[in-house]
Amino acid sequence: MEEIAEPEGAGNSRRAWHLTDYGNSNIIIAGHVHLRRLCLTFALAGMHADPELKNEDVRLLFETLRRLMTEKDYRRRDTTWYFDTRELIRVFKFDIHSRTHFAMGIALRALDRVDDPTVWDSIYPRRCRATHPQIEDCAVSVGLHDMVDDCTEFEKLTKFLNRAVSGSEAVPKIVQAVSQVALPFLESFQTLDDLRRVVHSERASLLTIRETAKDILLRS
Repeated sequence: MEEIAEPEGAGNSRRAWHLTDYGNSNIIIAGHVHLRRLCLTFALAGMHADPELKNEDVRLLFETLRRLMTEKDYRRRDTTWYFDTRELIRVFKFDIHSRTHFAMGIALRALDRVDDPTVWDSIYPRRCRATHPQIEDCAVSVGLHDMVDDCTEFEKLTKFLNRAVSGSEAVPKIVQAVSQVALPFLESFQTLDDLRRVVHSERASLLTIRETAKDILLRS
């Protein structure tokens, strides 16, 4: 167990400890000085609460993505990955519904304190937008299916749960799309100015721009 100097998962607590050797889980124990009140935040690795991760093909895809994103130095909470720069956070989200879905977003630190609640602000325990933004919190976002060359073919690959395609066939192709399309898109953003250039370009038509971000992004 190691103490975290500036715990990002500890809420308003002054001290936090990181329990590093507890199976595949990443556990932050946060509390005040005497630790009389403890709050456990679980960032699950292989034990995600979503029952669809019990699906063999989805689990294979998740583990393959986890290795790829770890190699790229992204941090993870559940099925969302984050990469921090001084002015923004790159966000990659892996959703599991009737088909798997992938989204990319860029969260601006300049919007951290803007009073613009999303649906995630009503869910307990509340996550911190400044450290773990959801796609809905991002200044801009886009689905991976909107950026690949063949959207129809890519959507076929993602239909794991109805067995429309086998995991052994689909996983390498999906991971290739993440590696060759999603990650280069995310990595093209280092600063606020990078984001402004994109929203003023032809690529802007693909993006969802958060209403509260427009004042910052659409300035000349």
